Amino acid sequence: MSDVVFSGVDKVYGDVRALNQLDLTIEEGELLVCVGSSGCGKSTLLRLIAGLEQPSAGDIAIGGQSVNGVPPQQRNVAMVFQDYALYPHMTVRENLEFPLKMHGLDRPEIDRRVQRAAEQVHMEELLERLPKQLSGGQRQRAAMGRALVRKPAVFLLDEPLSNLDAKLRVNVRAEIAELQAELGTTMAYVTHDQVEAMTLGRRVAVFHQGRLEQVADPQTLYRKPANVFVAGFIGNPPMNLLPAQPSGEGEFLVGEQRVRCGGSPELLRRTATLGVRPEQLCLCRSDSEPGLAGQVDNIEHLGHETLLYVRLGHDPAALAVARLQGMQPFVKGERVRLAFEQQNLHFFDADGKAIFNP
Repeated sequence: MSDVVFSGVDKVYGDVRALNQLDLTIEEGELLVCVGSSGCGKSTLLRLIAGLEQPSAGDIAIGGQSVNGVPPQQRNVAMVFQDYALYPHMTVRENLEFPLKMHGLDRPEIDRRVQRAAEQVHMEELLERLPKQLSGGQRQRAAMGRALVRKPAVFLLDEPLSNLDAKLRVNVRAEIAELQAELGTTMAYVTHDQVEAMTLGRRVAVFHQGRLEQVADPQTLYRKPANVFVAGFIGNPPMNLLPAQPSGEGEFLVGEQRVRCGGSPELLRRTATLGVRPEQLCLCRSDSEPGLAGQVDNIEHLGHETLLYVRLGHDPAALAVARLQGMQPFVKGERVRLAFEQQNLHFFDADGKAIFNP
């Protein structure tokens, strides 16, 4: 096992900066999940670790040794891609054996490693099958087994579950978590799916347009987002982000409503963005109760809960979603009032940086 350290790493393709001044450490034995939308730089990060790309600036170290300029075959890094990339004319056993034969291992060692890898990914009884005889989940596990036989110092997974159906993704995701816990291998896992990120990662690194926005455990990302992007990316539905104008006397104007804030005097003089999670909004019990008045814009009935979208005035950005328990009987255009606890409010400055988290 080895740690991986990025120090001031840039990666530039022509006019495109895929990674910008990246400082990040993947601890030895850690499963770090990198999440972000397409084009944010997360797959570039994996390619740099694997040696398939070289940094434009900065340094990458694996196990305390710089690997800038070191070719892929000398890095002891294994990678699993979104596409299974199994040799279709080879059985599962032959696919697992192939990298070991390329490294010149003797037959007893090859047999021992293949059997161990097959046990780790629960493929012992499928070793003689061809890839076309396997399900999607079995093919992905075979691809993982082929990477594991090499006993890599670092294991890289690039969107490995994207080609699986929803139920199978849940199953294989659990298997990956169990496998990593058993092996203690350093893993970097890339996905665009925040559910995968939040359920798999001990720490999660959030990327946006080549920049690392925040790296933290899932609970911290959810409760104390560093900026507007993280707040709006993490959570389903994401945090409500509403324009707020200071109106004096310790209050902000949100839509056409006044909202009190317990922040510092400096905060109360700034134009800001107010953030509140959908599950922290509820319906006012009376018209006299303080809250945000608005008009129902859309309703999503999900059985166990209802997502209620409420337009708060004329500003197009002043749209809030409330997560309510059960099937709630609303109609579009209905007037409602949303209540919240002051201690649940987040505030972000004009540059999007968090200036107040509860």
